Amino acid sequence: MASHHTVTRREWLLLGAILLAAAALRVSYLRELIADRAMLVPVVDAIFHDYWARALVTGNWTPAGGFGDPMIPLHPFAKPPGYAYFMAAIYAVSGCRILAVVVAQMALGLLNVAMTWWLGRWIAGRAAGLVAAAIMGLYWVLVYFEGELLDPALAIALTLLLALSIKRWLARPRLPAALLAGLLIGILSLVRSNFVPLAPLVALGAWISGRRRIPGAWSHAALVLVGAAAAIAPVTLRNWRAGGELVLISANSGINLLIGNNPRADLESPHLPGVGELLHKSGWSHFDDLAIVRGVERKLGRPVGYGGASRYFTAQALAFMRDHPGRALSLTAERAVKMLGPVEYSNNKVIALERDASPLLRVLPGNFTILFVLAMGGVLCGALLRGRRGFARTPNKRAFVVFMVVYIVLLHASYVLFFLEARFRIPMTPFLAILAAACIVALARLAAARDWAPLAGGVAAMGCLYGLLCWPAAGYRPDRVYWHQLRATQYSAAGDPRRCGEELEKAYGLDNRRPSVALALGQAYLQEGKFAPAAAMFQRAVNLMPESFDANLYLGYTLLEVGNPARAERFLAKAARLDPANETARQGLATAMKLRGAAPGEIQRALREAGAR
Repeated sequence: MASHHTVTRREWLLLGAILLAAAALRVSYLRELIADRAMLVPVVDAIFHDYWARALVTGNWTPAGGFGDPMIPLHPFAKPPGYAYFMAAIYAVSGCRILAVVVAQMALGLLNVAMTWWLGRWIAGRAAGLVAAAIMGLYWVLVYFEGELLDPALAIALTLLLALSIKRWLARPRLPAALLAGLLIGILSLVRSNFVPLAPLVALGAWISGRRRIPGAWSHAALVLVGAAAAIAPVTLRNWRAGGELVLISANSGINLLIGNNPRADLESPHLPGVGELLHKSGWSHFDDLAIVRGVERKLGRPVGYGGASRYFTAQALAFMRDHPGRALSLTAERAVKMLGPVEYSNNKVIALERDASPLLRVLPGNFTILFVLAMGGVLCGALLRGRRGFARTPNKRAFVVFMVVYIVLLHASYVLFFLEARFRIPMTPFLAILAAACIVALARLAAARDWAPLAGGVAAMGCLYGLLCWPAAGYRPDRVYWHQLRATQYSAAGDPRRCGEELEKAYGLDNRRPSVALALGQAYLQEGKFAPAAAMFQRAVNLMPESFDANLYLGYTLLEVGNPARAERFLAKAARLDPANETARQGLATAMKLRGAAPGEIQRALREAGAR
């Protein structure tokens, strides 16, 4: 009989079948993405990642598509740089091809399946390892995110590499293994800065686990911290040199905290209070990071930099929590529960509708709440079995289970003050898969032994927990307007104005009170030369958001096109007042005034009143 450590031929065959099935699913989804060329067009955070990575490779930092220039090389990072540099490495060898990043992430997905199998096998036995691998290979959410220019696949891979380094250290406590664990925590923190607390937690675990086994356990704990610091320090130094500010990794915590804690917080959408006043437009993106900082500086009347702007937003969020403790606590509790629920929330794309639109994803299995509930059953099995029946048989394995649970709790806790987004919870998936697999195997063994009482009790308890976690999400309706709007953006970038207009008309038909939709539909009409409908849409956008620079500017220029310079002057003057440094608005105002016969002195006076450069 083969020992537990020997991988049998049957086990290799089953693992190979799982990997082949996982690869086939990813190839099928990749074909879907290629078939509709708009689906590979990045939007929201993804387009910022694409811009950043391309600029790192080409040296061209000029944003395309009319986005503002965040001037990344001259300022501290506004968001963690790890994923952009990962993309840049792939772009450097592929000629900046988005498809290459997607293929690389799908390859990482298959590697993640294999690493999860290896860890699951070690902790809970052969059967559990294969079940965990199957979960990772078939779970539709993982396939979906591997096709996006977002960080989940990379974060999972780094998490699993960290887990393997900790497994190695537990088996043979050596200083290089402790240092490697620290380095991996640091690198993971450069992808997502909320992983920084892992360093002291893993260091503490190394000291607790090693103090009775090895001399100088403190040195192992210290090397974990040294490794993390060694990975993070170059970024901190770069931020200091770029902007003269002490920013550890990135300066986006204040904005994220305010998004989740303000009177209009709705848990999912990235509404930033006062952004219209700071930017003179509705909505914002990371391309506006520098403009937001400058807006804060104008409002405060002094330079504050990225760190100061982050503290400004943090102060607003804390003031809301202080003045409305009940509402703030309610938002936090709601996020804590809904983050474990079945809905895949997102502020990048409407994932539920993306899944419905995909012939493959909509038939793949997977539900985060089921996975979480089974994982909690796995934790309970580990506590009850205490090393019997193949689950966490040794102190090292039980210590590793503690690490997995701490990791899951930390990841969950690090986001409950911010806002809901599906990708935040994705890195905990491999550990949930391992624990869930242990639970599934334990339930199968109870059924095989006809031990019905504990089987029924366990299933009933997990069913109750599942119902409790699903209940807060009841009645959730994905934002179909936003989904059409994002699709329109993709079709526009892909050079398909007809389908872009169709998507925007659908969005406007569903909700005609969103200024961003009216503005985008007006721009689509303008591209098609439909000036009268475009003017009507821009007027609608101005009515909905009078302080929008873009809406006033587009309406003014469209009115010039239809031969109404007197009316155009009013909106171009408003645009020039909203952004005195914008030469396009000033030129448009001068043109409108000339067309209505204004004297040169009157034009110069109007330009001065708008704000001379």
